[in-house]
Amino acid sequence: EPKAATEAETPEKGDGIHTPILRAPSMGHPTTTGSREGTDPREVAKRQGRVYRLKPAVKQYAWGIRGDASRVARYALESGTIHSIDQSAPYAELWLGTHPSGPALLDDGTELAMVVEAPQGQLPW
Repeated sequence: EPKAATEAETPEKGDGIHTPILRAPSMGHPTTTGSREGTDPREVAKRQGRVYRLKPAVKQYAWGIRGDASRVARYALESGTIHSIDQSAPYAELWLGTHPSGPALLDDGTELAMVVEAPQGQLPW
């Protein structure tokens, strides 16, 4: 049965926004090893079982809150996902997962799916 990443700690940011830090379970080689171009199995193995700060994918939908009034936008800015807040953009959701339409990234830019032990690197949620 696949093991999902677990929350290791949640440091609090200045305005009450929390930055989750997930620990990928130590598991040898993930099922994604070698299945994607540019993935060196030795590099993937080095990243397993460590704690990483995740950068969420930011989703913009018409119903989102615009500009810096949006907690999604402020969190994305603080986490380094975006470099500035577009005041006209509707920030709606933050995705912390492995979905191809919005994968979370490790702090080194690697997609979360590259170090998750699950079929094809996809989390079950």
